[in-house]
Amino acid sequence: MEKLILSGKKDFKKRISAPPSKSYSHRMILSAALSDGISRIDNLLYSKDVTATLDFAEKCGASVFRGENFAEIKGGKSPETADIFCSESASTLRFVIPILAAKNIKAHITGAGRLMHRPLDVYTEIFDKKGILYDYKTGEYFDVKSKLPSGIYDVRGDVSSQFVTGLLYALALTHGDSEINITTPLLSKPYIGITLDVLKMSGIEIENDNYKTFKIKKNQKFMPINVSVPGDFSQCCPFVAAGLFGGKVEMLNLDIKSLQGDKKIIEYCKELGGKITVYESKITAEKSCLKSGKTFDVSDCPDIAPVFAVICAHADGETVLTGTNRLKIKECDREQAIVTTLNKLGAKCVSGDNFIKINGVKTFNGGEFDSFNDHRTAMALCAASLCTDGKITVSNPMCIEKSYPNFYDDYKDFTYQTRC
Repeated sequence: MEKLILSGKKDFKKRISAPPSKSYSHRMILSAALSDGISRIDNLLYSKDVTATLDFAEKCGASVFRGENFAEIKGGKSPETADIFCSESASTLRFVIPILAAKNIKAHITGAGRLMHRPLDVYTEIFDKKGILYDYKTGEYFDVKSKLPSGIYDVRGDVSSQFVTGLLYALALTHGDSEINITTPLLSKPYIGITLDVLKMSGIEIENDNYKTFKIKKNQKFMPINVSVPGDFSQCCPFVAAGLFGGKVEMLNLDIKSLQGDKKIIEYCKELGGKITVYESKITAEKSCLKSGKTFDVSDCPDIAPVFAVICAHADGETVLTGTNRLKIKECDREQAIVTTLNKLGAKCVSGDNFIKINGVKTFNGGEFDSFNDHRTAMALCAASLCTDGKITVSNPMCIEKSYPNFYDDYKDFTYQTRC
């Protein structure tokens, strides 16, 4: 499918089950692969990103049985060498580099799309300082060539929390006590909370001093886990938007007590006047008259930005999103994608140093829009179609397979779709 033509439905009342959290899935797979026993992970969605982490597990000696919506993983003996393909998954790439080094696996790592252009400087700086051998060609590959030692690691937190997660997993495997010191403000802190949560499930002890210093004991053993992946707040953003724009949507399997930073979408939409009701394990969103004049920080929840920007573009008044510089190094320059998309929709949108300013409109323009090969942008355009005068045509719509392959099927309750 090269293009998807969309127009929104109205006055619907629908119930959906939240798709599984990609963030939890990656981490649970890694923990299972590093354990000595058999683990089972239920409610697993086989997106391209999650599949890349499962493939890594197999390449590094684990046995993986892939059921319809679950996986059973048995840890195994590590090979001496491995070829690792991370597809377009930055989580997979940044998590596995130090793990491979800790297990002393000589590895050749590649990816697809923009992946190997995304920053790895945090690791190259650390590897240079620690004398860890590697070969890195920007845009092509990263080769791990020697072992990761225990010790004290000074790590920048202003690029991505994924580097910290990778080191937390890896240093638990080393033969000496270790410490990670965060040297710059830590972005996406909630993702580290998820990492610590899954590591705790796996029997790994980490001493966390206010997310500034992490102490990791030596020679820890990952225990097998039997878990179910919780619902994903970031993947539910288009459904929240659908409810606010066109009817009523009830989203099951969402726990507002979750550690996921992307649950901010609920708080932020309520601040816009959204009719959102939170229950113990579900959330409902209803058609609302949205008003803004507010500022929202997306630095800890960048994945909600594209859809939330569309929601803001339908609110009366001016909205400012801050913490947007890091959007430039996602699957695309997501900051520019948001600005381009919203302006074409008819909203007035500009970006500056670490902010996006949005002036909302009642009705969006239709037309043909670029997905920028970004799954979040494609989802945002689907949400926008519910407020559009005419139809929206999305180019390269299948980029959603990266994180949510059956998204369009799940969104048929809210949009008329023609695939061509």
